[in-house]
Amino acid sequence: DAFVVKLNSAGSELSYATFLGGEDWDVAYGIVVNNAGGAFVSGYTASGDFPTTYGAFDTTYNNGGDAFVVSLNPAGNGLTYATFVGGSDRDAGLAIAMDEGGNAYVTGYTTSIDFPITPGAFGTSFHGGSCGDDPCPDSFVVKLNQVGGGLSYATYLGGSNADCSIGVAVDGVGNAYLTGLTLSSNFPTTPGAFDTTYNGGTCPGWPNDWWCGDAFLVALNPSGGELIYATFLGGSSDDVGNAIVVDRTGKAHMTGATTSIGFPTSPG
Repeated sequence: DAFVVKLNSAGSELSYATFLGGEDWDVAYGIVVNNAGGAFVSGYTASGDFPTTYGAFDTTYNNGGDAFVVSLNPAGNGLTYATFVGGSDRDAGLAIAMDEGGNAYVTGYTTSIDFPITPGAFGTSFHGGSCGDDPCPDSFVVKLNQVGGGLSYATYLGGSNADCSIGVAVDGVGNAYLTGLTLSSNFPTTPGAFDTTYNGGTCPGWPNDWWCGDAFLVALNPSGGELIYATFLGGSSDDVGNAIVVDRTGKAHMTGATTSIGFPTSPG
């Protein structure tokens, strides 16, 4: 089961602690809290009976493992909303962020060719090829409305090899910033970006090996229909972006791991 815990400000006791899941495998990966103290959680579930709420975007398990998004009330004793997000293959929500309007932005990976993509999204077609005996995943980005009842947008993001988005942040105007890993030499980059050429890396243990290929950094516009910028970041070995935040001036700060002795560093 997934769990959610709220610890008091002194660190001396639990304000609440709850299980979250169904009869099969459930894992929470991402969490964010709103101003009222409600927790929003994203993750992966293989449970057909994972708890969903009336009026949520998708209350039916789609097989193969689904991403989930849950809004838990401040007391931890009830779900404001809970929904599946996914298609007929494997989907996982690895990170979540929230804008000032209460919309949730969830990112992760999918191998579902029927992931619920919205009209006008940046990536409307699944691009993953074959990764050994399994299909290669694409990243996805989803913006879920305030009540969890619908998608403002949902898009694929990736190239013809494995892509996985692991971190997400949102600025004050609703631009979403993503970081993760890619093994796709044709991952979409933008003219004038820092690095538009794939630098290398291998990933023999996918999906159990979570850092490989190149890191990427992407900024997606508020409608989810266009890239503001997209760049590789890495050296000739393996690199991954694990987390990202955006400051008040719109600069993205990301962190992760590298085995590249040629990773781009700056003077000083």
